Amino acid sequence: MPVRYYDWIAHFGRRTPDKEAVVDLASERRFSYAQFDARISRLAAHLRDQLKIARGDRVAVLALNTSDTLEVQFACGRLGAVFLPLNTRLTVPELQYIVGDAAPSLMIHDAELADIALAVAKLCKVSSMLLLGSAGSYEAAIASAKPLDKPEVVTLDDVSTIMYTSGTTGQPKGAIITHGMTFWNCVNLGGPAYISPSSVLLTVLPLFHTGGLNCYTNPVLHAGGTVLIMRAFDPGLALQSATRRAASTCSSACPRSTSSWRNIPPSPLPTSAASSSAASAARRCRCRFSKCGSNVASPCSRVTA
Repeated sequence: MPVRYYDWIAHFGRRTPDKEAVVDLASERRFSYAQFDARISRLAAHLRDQLKIARGDRVAVLALNTSDTLEVQFACGRLGAVFLPLNTRLTVPELQYIVGDAAPSLMIHDAELADIALAVAKLCKVSSMLLLGSAGSYEAAIASAKPLDKPEVVTLDDVSTIMYTSGTTGQPKGAIITHGMTFWNCVNLGGPAYISPSSVLLTVLPLFHTGGLNCYTNPVLHAGGTVLIMRAFDPGLALQSATRRAASTCSSACPRSTSSWRNIPPSPLPTSAASSSAASAARRCRCRFSKCGSNVASPCSRVTA
């Protein structure tokens, strides 16, 4: 018998409504689980009622890291639709192949990538578009929509995501990811990484990649923790974010990222709070990064407090 998919955000929206769920560092937006749940509900209602997104339809996202991407992922789950994250580093012809193959009904994009998104959408005849940002159609849609009245019944066997490979041995291939695969990923990664409701993750890897999305953004949200979303990796800002009042307890990064952290030169102790710098943050955190024994030669290094 198929096992029903359950919505983690809706669960924690009821259980710990005031707990901070996500922080979008670039826009400085902060959402509690109740606020995050409400935004996802309204987005799902707009997609279903206004854009006619239904079970099995693909919803593409072309955007640098933002909390909005996570909202789209969970809104798709409530509709039985399929989340389709697109690699922001690809050219128009490369994206044309992927979008043409996946055939999304909607593309959601940010202003920085608008020219590419519009070009690809035109070539692939994508019927609907939503623009991210404070003045974009995405926020207007959420503001005007009512909460979703009845989510679709979805099981762990249903497809949640299509994530395309890099295509190093040919054309990119769409990897089918079910809700069950995502759930068991959260279980299998959550234990060894000591993920818990008290976890605060600094997400520096791109959310269009499984490393950014599933190692460990989804596992932390599955546990009811907090995720800090960095729009694009910056070693100094990452270290400063890790040492703020609500310092992160874990992060996941590729070897190039961890090398850049360790290569920030030390600086003298700051003479005032205003003189604190990324270099001094690196000095304060250096023992923290080395304590985990992460190996920069490995495919991925995990940093924990």
